[in-house]
Amino acid sequence: MHDAMERNTDNTVDFHEINIMIQTSKGSSLKRRLHIGTGLLVAICLLSNVIGWIGQEVLLSNFRSMESADQIATSVLQINQGALQLKARSENYAQTGAESQFTAAEELQSNLIHEIDVVRGTVDTDDPLHGMLDQMHDLIAAFGDQLELASAERNVRTDLLQNKLLAQEAEVDASLAAFEDALGDNDEASRALLMAVSGYATARQRMLRYFIQPSSELYEQMLDNLTQARGEIRRIELAENNDSQRTAKQRVQSALKDFQSLGVRAIQATRGYMFYVNVVMAGQISEFVHYSNEIKSLVDRRRESNRVDRQWAVTQGRMLAIASAVLAVLIAAVLAFRLTKVIFGPISSLTKTFLRLAEGETIDSIPAVDRNDEIGRMARAAEVFSRKNQQTEELLERSQTLSDELSQKATMLEESNQELDNFAYVASHDLKSPLRGLRCLAEWVQEDCEGLLSDESQKHLEQMQGRVNKMESLLDDLLSYSRVGRTEQHVEKVNVEELVRSVIDLMDLSSGIKVDMQCDVAEIETYKTPLQQVLLNLIANAIKYNDKGADGRVLVTCSPNGGMVEFSIIDNGIGVAPRFHERIFQMYQRASSLAVEGSGMGLAIVKKQVEVVGGEIRLESTEGQGSTFQFTWPSRVTTKARSASVPTSA
Repeated sequence: MHDAMERNTDNTVDFHEINIMIQTSKGSSLKRRLHIGTGLLVAICLLSNVIGWIGQEVLLSNFRSMESADQIATSVLQINQGALQLKARSENYAQTGAESQFTAAEELQSNLIHEIDVVRGTVDTDDPLHGMLDQMHDLIAAFGDQLELASAERNVRTDLLQNKLLAQEAEVDASLAAFEDALGDNDEASRALLMAVSGYATARQRMLRYFIQPSSELYEQMLDNLTQARGEIRRIELAENNDSQRTAKQRVQSALKDFQSLGVRAIQATRGYMFYVNVVMAGQISEFVHYSNEIKSLVDRRRESNRVDRQWAVTQGRMLAIASAVLAVLIAAVLAFRLTKVIFGPISSLTKTFLRLAEGETIDSIPAVDRNDEIGRMARAAEVFSRKNQQTEELLERSQTLSDELSQKATMLEESNQELDNFAYVASHDLKSPLRGLRCLAEWVQEDCEGLLSDESQKHLEQMQGRVNKMESLLDDLLSYSRVGRTEQHVEKVNVEELVRSVIDLMDLSSGIKVDMQCDVAEIETYKTPLQQVLLNLIANAIKYNDKGADGRVLVTCSPNGGMVEFSIIDNGIGVAPRFHERIFQMYQRASSLAVEGSGMGLAIVKKQVEVVGGEIRLESTEGQGSTFQFTWPSRVTTKARSASVPTSA
């Protein structure tokens, strides 16, 4: 920002310098030269009248030829600019897929064909220009055909990505979930299925990366991952005579096969339209520009030839004129040469320089800077603009560098979050098997040695079983935490008052605690299950950590707040010290000293679920004076999202 302010200051100084150069312009030697030249030209005109009629017809003929050449050159320049615009529109369509770009490209192609036909109608059929224009006409027509093919391939790709692949991904997820349920407690099969799920997820990620930045390596890796996933599914051994497992396995295999077929077709469509745009169509435009340049060169040569003929005609006229006319022509030639060198040449060079500066170029050497007349001041003004362009270019480069760094950091953060989620899922899933084995072993020892063990040993076995159950609960909470935001939910209309009432009805109020409700919201469109589980967690905690017995009170309120609904769960329980207000929303953190069972994951899961839908949660509490948990929830969700049900946990 500081650099930008400095550059803006520099720009202001530059314009100030230009104003000074204009305002301090003293009498102009260039102006005097023009006055002298005008007087001499008037004298030459008087002398030229004597010989003007001799070469009039010849000159008119040459002028007509030159006018025709100029018209053709102008038309060819317009056609060339149209071709470049057509190329730009086609490339924009290839990058964005915008229908407006495709329509504009078609209109440009039609206009170019029309313009070529118009120019071709003014040229004789035996003229070499006619053949070149025919070639350009054919190239533009073929370009339109290739554009149609590229559009068709892109439409195929878009349909696959936005419709068929999404539907097939849902089918794969559903079939994998069904297969996992069918396998039950088969640990070896579950591990193989987990490997298949991992391979499929990696393949899907690499497919998405391919569509962002196409690479043959990503394509091959995607195929390898899918082959690995399908191989893991094939090697899973099923229980004999278990039709449900066999059907689920066949469904998974079919879903993965169809997913691979659709992915390969989408990649082929991507390669197809990129080939049309980057190879075929680019080559046609390059060849078109080549013919355009050839025509311009031919026209320039003809114009030069016409100029020579015209000069020869003037020379013949001079030879027929009287001595005074010859002298006048010589003076005019010398004057014209001098003016061209002193005025028109530098002005032409400066005009080209300003055009280049207008396009953003930086020019190291400005012509005529050392002159002391108006042209010199114009040249120094051009030098100021050149410095400004250089400063602008440096700003753009710095901005691009910062943008690239920000994009890289965002990608790294996304990958890190994905790795953490996958680790939590795999770790919690794989650790359950040894815990179940340990619990079963303790139960068998207790059953087989019921009369042989001492009371202390029996107590130790019961403690072991309790701790195993607690560890399984912790792992379940960890798995639920990792799934928040990844399970598909559907938006539905929810009566808030009925939802809160149904949650309260689920509570165990045997201790005499009274739960009241005040709801000012009728109906919202949201994910019902996640909201229900969040309320269940918070209300259950308000009851669980209330030490007032029959005097305990819990109040649940809900009120609209802009586009959100604000829920409050207020209790007169033990409260939470301010130093724990942030800590209790972290995993495995508890602030209560009461002997209440809990894993410490409940509020962490609640916080994550609320944030997934775009809400916020906060705590207002003082130790010994009750607590107020407030969270916001969107009143209208219009798109599908991934969420996870939250288990009741403390």
